[in-house]
Amino acid sequence: MNDPARPAPRIALVEDDIDTRRAVLNRLFSERDIHLAFEAGSIAQARQCWEELDFDVLLVDLGLPDGSGLDLISEARQRFPSALIMVLSVFGDEQKLIAAIERGAKGDLLKDETSIGLTQ
Repeated sequence: MNDPARPAPRIALVEDDIDTRRAVLNRLFSERDIHLAFEAGSIAQARQCWEELDFDVLLVDLGLPDGSGLDLISEARQRFPSALIMVLSVFGDEQKLIAAIERGAKGDLLKDETSIGLTQ
């Protein structure tokens, strides 16, 4: 149940695969009252968006076309210290997840067909 006194969280999603991005957004919007602050497919796009847009939660893929999401996590932690940062991960990426947590992520969301509703 939604609490009218508590504003809906503003979500920023950084994921380069458009199908995965759509599946994550569909899943989030179906389960919660949220606002999409922005979506981006690269580190450069995310940096450009956060110049003008604020967010409460950052969901970030670690394998982006222009660099590592780990670097984006470090930057976001410095720039938005109160934001909740979560990694979009695949099964078996424990070392990368540990590195992300060391940089400021609070956990991960497994991006697989069953958890986000991605269909092939």
